[in-house]
Amino acid sequence: MQKASLFSQICLYCLCGLLVVVFVNLYSFWAVVNKLLPGVVIKVLPVAAVVLFFLAVLLYLSRVKTDKSEVNWVIFGIGGAVCVLALLVPDSQFPVKRIHVLEYMILVCLVRYVMSWRIQGRSLLLFSVLVTILFGIHDELLQGLHPLRTYGLRDMVVNSVTAVGGGVMWYGAGLFVRPGIVCHKRGHRNENVLVAAYLLWLCLSVLAFLVPLTAYRQEIIPYWPLIPLSGAIVLWSISYQKVGGQLSYGCLVVNCLISLYLVYPVVINVSSCIFH
Repeated sequence: MQKASLFSQICLYCLCGLLVVVFVNLYSFWAVVNKLLPGVVIKVLPVAAVVLFFLAVLLYLSRVKTDKSEVNWVIFGIGGAVCVLALLVPDSQFPVKRIHVLEYMILVCLVRYVMSWRIQGRSLLLFSVLVTILFGIHDELLQGLHPLRTYGLRDMVVNSVTAVGGGVMWYGAGLFVRPGIVCHKRGHRNENVLVAAYLLWLCLSVLAFLVPLTAYRQEIIPYWPLIPLSGAIVLWSISYQKVGGQLSYGCLVVNCLISLYLVYPVVINVSSCIFH
């Protein structure tokens, strides 16, 4: 991998992070839209946006993908169905929150594009979904610091379900398949067990960090929820040399994103920010 390509990838990951910041700060825009448009339109608008986007993707695939075997329409349809189900998760009293579905369908596509330069196949599906979920968690943590927004586990579920649905969609569509990128051969059993153990510990430690935060609104966030998360970071730091190829790269990106979670309690405690 040339340095220029690596620099481009870093810039694209930063763009993904910037998109998350933009999502967080769209509150003012939607507040204006909510005042200008009738309530019925507000309820329908996010759903219509998702449907139109899905139809636009279908049109794109039917015209651009000359070899129809490149698209697995069953998998594509399953991913789309999961995204539609994600529209049912937000609180019905705040229908505008359904726009998260469109946002994260787009974000997981961008994440897949970035990671496709180093990962292919099912590994690309797995890590593009995981990385998008982690970006979605950053979305909610940033909202907890935003004076006009609030941290919410329900919105996090919307982001995560959409990341899964969108990731499956783009996998079925065969987007960003690069024949020049050699897929990593099946790893040794010890390597696969290590990665599986790391990802399982990661999921549990992230939950152990996120769930208690709902009890600390308007308060200083303690450091103790960071202990399991720190353990996951240390586990990867001492064992990454035992993992190679695509698994190593995917876990590296995941580890970088979860390492940033440690910053939030520190910022809140040092600056005495109010966590909403």
